[in-house]
Amino acid sequence: MVNKVVLITGGTRGIGRSLVDKFLQKQFIVASFSSNAKNVSLLRQAYPEENRLFLRTVDINNKQASLAFVTDTIKKFGRIDYLFLNSGICEDITFSKMTDNQWEKVLSTNISSLFTLSQAVFKQMMQQSGSKKIYTMTSTAGIYGVFGQTNYSASKAAIIGFSKSLALEGKKYGIQVNAIAPAALTDMTMPVMNKIAKKYNKKNQPLPDYWQIGTSEALADTVYKLSQMDGALTGKVFGINGNQIVLYEEPSSSLFDLTP
Repeated sequence: MVNKVVLITGGTRGIGRSLVDKFLQKQFIVASFSSNAKNVSLLRQAYPEENRLFLRTVDINNKQASLAFVTDTIKKFGRIDYLFLNSGICEDITFSKMTDNQWEKVLSTNISSLFTLSQAVFKQMMQQSGSKKIYTMTSTAGIYGVFGQTNYSASKAAIIGFSKSLALEGKKYGIQVNAIAPAALTDMTMPVMNKIAKKYNKKNQPLPDYWQIGTSEALADTVYKLSQMDGALTGKVFGINGNQIVLYEEPSSSLFDLTP
């Protein structure tokens, strides 16, 4: 029996659900929540007698409810060893047409709520011994930018800065913090991938390798393997697509010549 506790936000569908399945398979205790009560019920139905699965319907933007879930997880299991900050949304629209609500909703869900939950877990981890790991979910949109995603890209770029800074603070307590830029076929990414596939089909061109995206199950398996690596691996940004994993290098700089 592993007896390690992992908290996974947004664990009822897509990548989050695959992470829940994988860590339960590996005998972890899993605490997870979602704002969708139906999806929470469906996940419980998949594991009707699994006492290692602690579930609740929680809106991650509800600060009190999020903090209560962390508190109750600690009361129930005594610790939190791993945290996967998986919850996130996108509201794609060109910048000139973007409303205040579309901006604020994405930033609130993707970055502001991350602060509330991770701070509570970080404080708990400071008091614990053993392996302590936090994984945030960023995106290549936060590295390169994407047309029509200024809100989403801003939130994902913020997550990278957040993760690297928290990793520096966590070293003193043996808390490892890394960011993952995932690529997987899920109900959120499928519509986009279908449009891209149709675009290349019309041109009678094959889908480029970088659009060959793996399943969320394969991604979860790779994420699990990454989480089990020994050593002080922290402050990194990993790109994961199926069983492929890349490490994004630190940005470099060079003098820019303004001479005409």
